[in-house]
Amino acid sequence: MAQEGILQVEERIWYSIKTRCRSEKRVAARLSSVGSVEVYLPLCNHGRLPLIPQYLFFRCNPIKVGICSKIDGTIAGSVKAVNNQEIELVRKMEAQAEKDHPVRRGVIFQAVRRKGESIKPGINLLPGCHLYLRLESVPEIEICLKCSPISTDEMDE
Repeated sequence: MAQEGILQVEERIWYSIKTRCRSEKRVAARLSSVGSVEVYLPLCNHGRLPLIPQYLFFRCNPIKVGICSKIDGTIAGSVKAVNNQEIELVRKMEAQAEKDHPVRRGVIFQAVRRKGESIKPGINLLPGCHLYLRLESVPEIEICLKCSPISTDEMDE
C-alpha cells in the first residue's frame, strides 16, 4: 500500500519542455527513445509544423524527469509540470488547427489580444473568430488560431 503524499512508482505526470529553435521533432524522437516516456508534439499544417514553436510535452514517472531534461536540443531548466486537463485543451486546439489555419505570433497575434486585456487560462473565444489558448501551468505557451465561426458550445465539446 502506498503512503499518502508519496508518488507511486507507476504514476506518470505530463511535463512541458522548451527546445532550441526548430529542434522540436528531433527532441521528440530522442525523448521517445527513453524507456517509459510518452511524447506529445502538437502539430499543424498536416503534421508538418509544431503548433507551439519550441515546446513539446512528455509524460513519465517523476524519477525520469532529470534524464529527459538533459536530452540534447532542450533548454536547461525549462521543464514544467502540466495537468491532464491542459493537455486535453492543447489536443482540442490541435484538432481545430487541422481544420483552420493557425495565426502566427507577432502583428496579427498582438492585434487579437487587446492591450491590457487579461485572458483567463483555458480556451477563449476572441473577436474575429480567434481561439486563444493560455496555459496556467506554463504561461509562456499561448496558441492563437483564426478559425471558421465557432460557438461556445463547440468549444466545450
